[in-house]
Amino acid sequence: MEEHKKELIVLIVLTYCRPEMLRSCLSRVFMMDLPSSVGFRVFVVDNDPGRTAFRVADSFPVLYVSESRLGVVHARNRGLEEALRCGATHIAFLDDDSMASPEWLRTLYQRLTSFQADVVSSPSDYRFVSENGFISRHFADFMYLGRSRPLTPFWGSYAHTGSVLFRSSCLVKGFRFEQIEDMDLGEDTFFFRRIHAMGGRILWIPERMIHELYPAARARLIWLFQRNFWVGYTDSLIWQKIKGLGLGSVHAGGRGFMKWVQIWMFFFYDLWRGKSLAWIGIRGFCLFFRGCGHLIGILAGLLGFGK
Repeated sequence: MEEHKKELIVLIVLTYCRPEMLRSCLSRVFMMDLPSSVGFRVFVVDNDPGRTAFRVADSFPVLYVSESRLGVVHARNRGLEEALRCGATHIAFLDDDSMASPEWLRTLYQRLTSFQADVVSSPSDYRFVSENGFISRHFADFMYLGRSRPLTPFWGSYAHTGSVLFRSSCLVKGFRFEQIEDMDLGEDTFFFRRIHAMGGRILWIPERMIHELYPAARARLIWLFQRNFWVGYTDSLIWQKIKGLGLGSVHAGGRGFMKWVQIWMFFFYDLWRGKSLAWIGIRGFCLFFRGCGHLIGILAGLLGFGK
């Protein structure tokens, strides 16, 4: 039936040595409420040379692809090639540790169409999973306190592959994902910032329709610090690549400054709302770790000390 539909959405699911998570992810994918007027295909890109995802993928109506070159950049680009080869007009990404809500893809498509955007992205929720399968919302609430939660759609300058849909027309002249200093980190931010720099319209919507599953071992302040360090570090390098050393440094420094402004804004906002001192203390502590990690990461990127 897809041959009679003018548009085709291709969902690229990346996986590496997590067959059971992949099974859960795909089970949710095929429970989604899809746009009836649009064709839909799913590619599973297995980045494990041992092809550990094959049996799981074979139990779903998906197209299985093995990418033996290790690294998320190679896996994403292989997915793009396969999507373009089958005539995709729109492309979405999911990782095997992401669980999509039934309305996820339909909502992204409707917003992309109604706003005439080139890219639409949405924030994700986070869950920390213990060894016995218990999913802790408690950890996620405190580890990510301070993340902005917009109430209406807004135009941005980047997106992330955790929850994104974009037009295949963005992939002009061999435009693909690129590594930053041989690291498998920040490749999606760099990819979409370059799309924006070329005139692409990137829309952020407030709906949180993706749950990302993290090991409970990551629910530690040191991991929160390290994560934000590398976010700040790669952000600094990305701006320098896009804007040049001078303007890139200004942009990166401005983002680091705004992170600290955000900390104080949330602090006074909690006071105004009459939150308890315990809540404000825990929130402020987590924000402080995030802000320190991000700022030090930016400085390391500017000075070339990251690695």
